[in-house]
Amino acid sequence: LTSRGNPSLIARRQQQANSIATTRVTPSEDPRADAGLVAIQNETHYFFFGARADRHGRGEIFLERSAGKQTSDGPEIVGRAAVPAQPDAIELRLRAAGKSYSFSYRLAGDEWTSLKEDADGSILSTDCAGGFVGSYLGLFARTRTEAP
Repeated sequence: LTSRGNPSLIARRQQQANSIATTRVTPSEDPRADAGLVAIQNETHYFFFGARADRHGRGEIFLERSAGKQTSDGPEIVGRAAVPAQPDAIELRLRAAGKSYSFSYRLAGDEWTSLKEDADGSILSTDCAGGFVGSYLGLFARTRTEAP
């Protein structure tokens, strides 16, 4: 997401201030692979809500936030939760309500669990991030050079 190259992203412009996006992912066994939902304005302003396995084989749900200034460690992780290793599938839900974004997940048959409520979505605004096309919601996958 942070490059200007050709990302593995399928997205649709967020046309309504109040929106919901959901997906179902099965985390890879490769601890370098992440997959999930993204709310993005550009390569420096986004939320990435995903699932992955860590280098010890445990499952993890995470929320990554980038608001313009990158550190040497990369984007900020603003939420994470442990899940069983290699679940059949994890459902991810991103809910936008004006400038507020909330992120929740569930395993098969379970209730929704909140990872982060009322995150400040103004980082996706053209006032903050620049640009003129608005934010997009979509699916994103990546393979990093190192495991988390």
